[in-house]
Amino acid sequence: MVEQDILDYYRSWLEYRRWFLRVPGVQAYVQADGQPQLSVAFGSADLEAGTPLTERHLFRIASHSKSFTAVALLRLVERGRLRLDDRWPSTCRNSPTVAWPRQPSGNCWRTAAE
Repeated sequence: MVEQDILDYYRSWLEYRRWFLRVPGVQAYVQADGQPQLSVAFGSADLEAGTPLTERHLFRIASHSKSFTAVALLRLVERGRLRLDDRWPSTCRNSPTVAWPRQPSGNCWRTAAE
């Protein structure tokens, strides 16, 4: 569980940074221990139409997911559940929760670096 004062600070910091950097809209979601802790949206989804940004708007995360993937891989390495030189097929073959849009080739490190 994340402390409420930390979530409140994060919310106000995000709102300030959006204003300071003149970003049209910012959306954030924080989850801890499998439970949503914070879900916020600030600014506009469409400046011309004046549509406010809401928590229900969807965004394409594109290459930003590479950072999350690399962190997840390194956390598994730290826990001894994975080695960076492991090859993907042997690592993921028995995982029913992994749905790959394309089968990764090479090892974990190479895939994280792509």
